[in-house]
Amino acid sequence: MSQDLYELLEINPRATESEIKRAYRELARRYHPDGNPGDNEAEEKFKEISHAYEILSDPERRRRYDQFGDTGSRGAPSGSDAFGFGGLFDAFFSGDQFSGRATSRGSDLEITTELSLEEAAFGYTHTVEARIPSECESCTGSGCAPGTFPEACPDCSGQGQVRQVRRSILGQMVTAVACDRCSGTGQQIPSPCPECRGEGRVMAEQNIDVEIPAGIDNGQQLRLPNRGAAAPRGGPPGDLYVSIRVTPHPDFERRGNDLWHRHSISVTQAVLGATITVPTLDGVRELELSSGTQPDAVKRIKGQGVPRLGGSGRGDLMVQIEIEIPTRFDEEQAALWYHLAKIRGEEVAEPSHQRHGPTALSFSMTTEISSTLLADFPAVAHVIVDLPNELGDELKITGSDGHHFVRVRRLRIGEVVTAANGSGSWRPYRVVESSGRRLDLIATAEVRVESPLTPPLRVAFSLTKGAKPEVVARQLTELGVDSIIPVVADRSVARPEAQSLVTRLQRVAREASMQCRRSWLPECLAPVTFTEAIDLPGLVVASRTGTAATGKPNSQGWTLLVGPEGGFSPTEIAALKSVPILAVGDLVLRAETAAVAGAAVLATQRSRLVA
Repeated sequence: MSQDLYELLEINPRATESEIKRAYRELARRYHPDGNPGDNEAEEKFKEISHAYEILSDPERRRRYDQFGDTGSRGAPSGSDAFGFGGLFDAFFSGDQFSGRATSRGSDLEITTELSLEEAAFGYTHTVEARIPSECESCTGSGCAPGTFPEACPDCSGQGQVRQVRRSILGQMVTAVACDRCSGTGQQIPSPCPECRGEGRVMAEQNIDVEIPAGIDNGQQLRLPNRGAAAPRGGPPGDLYVSIRVTPHPDFERRGNDLWHRHSISVTQAVLGATITVPTLDGVRELELSSGTQPDAVKRIKGQGVPRLGGSGRGDLMVQIEIEIPTRFDEEQAALWYHLAKIRGEEVAEPSHQRHGPTALSFSMTTEISSTLLADFPAVAHVIVDLPNELGDELKITGSDGHHFVRVRRLRIGEVVTAANGSGSWRPYRVVESSGRRLDLIATAEVRVESPLTPPLRVAFSLTKGAKPEVVARQLTELGVDSIIPVVADRSVARPEAQSLVTRLQRVAREASMQCRRSWLPECLAPVTFTEAIDLPGLVVASRTGTAATGKPNSQGWTLLVGPEGGFSPTEIAALKSVPILAVGDLVLRAETAAVAGAAVLATQRSRLVA
């Protein structure tokens, strides 16, 4: 019996075209006559694998081989046999070219069996139940009723084929085709078996013992030759393919021949070291942990993995360490933790006897505030709430602010944050939850009110082409300006939409107030005309030359008026004859720079007046 072509190429019968080509190249290099001079066995082996590759690399010939065997896979006749019968017979029948009888092979079958990790690792004999076409016991696969025998087909005289003669310009052509009456078997059954109705096989339940090799893995297949479906009327049976499915294990994850196990230990065990017991496939084992074991550290136990399939030795057991952080403890334990933090000089949240939530520590709701000034209070961040009076006991910061504090600033549970309403009221809070785009805060003191600075300081700056009023608004907010007023002068080229400009200035002022931790937001007004601007109280005009404004302003404070880069028009200059001038320096050219420089001078004078 000829050797299986798949075995010759050392591949699985379900191998892909690329796998067949790769296997052939490797074997051809190994057995090529040029590399093995004088080795007859290597030369014969090379011919066999070349023959196997010739058939299996051709999809059609491979299909015929899988159905009829090696003889059924031979190609169309050529050369001197072009008009003979052998090649044509071989293409359709699995007998020799003289008998012509076709004997079909049974179909290959596939079943899936489920194994535990231990069964796959150590191997055992597994019995699977399957309902498959099996040889009829009544007729022993012949298809004939008991006491009867098949008869030769009268049409083909038992040959399984008939010859047809046709005339052509080359003469007579003789071809052979399968007999229609007997379907190429050369036999007919006059008395079919009542059990299988002449088929020679019936569906039957079978218990099949499968030898599971040690080390087999999930998704692999076993091939059981001649254990597949029985062929009609006594032909050779097909093969049975057993697909392996390994169920997940609660303690182990298989990675190749190694097993991975996640083991949790306490903080004290990680710090001081410990001897722990870990599970293995052979039982529990002790594992020594040194002091200072870090989270996700991996410890190896050699030879406690999965046996190597078809080889010797075993993989290793990899133990990955997880450290459990305690979330609930009594007062004595808390005191020990605080004492340890004090010895190590680490900053931690102040002690508390209460809890908040399942995983977060609760903190004291009372905090001593020595001053009502927000700038004097220690905090890691500051937020301006949207609603004027929204400074309750609990705050939830979401949206872009929540994303900024959680993702960018990375605020942690226990850190102190202040919140203000933009009208002078502010309150300290502590972070109790920080995840995603959400920050949960709990107040630690009552609402405090910060008085506004006096006298009021307003800045009215002219809009120019290419100006960036947002930059001016940010810097004026940092200087503590109370009102920001855009002015449309005669030589102002820019004419922005009023509401859009106000919205932009308010947004920038809010961001600047949060960054410099102010409790007051500046008032951002809609653009005014020059005529409206000169009626504002305490008017002072910014100029490159002149003298600084002196003296104490009235209760309505200052209004710094800044002209466009091209200067005020003659008409506007005439209207400003009696207005005090504030010198900002000869080198100041841009209107934005003049506005900031002038505001800085007036803010300094205001601080001196307050002091």
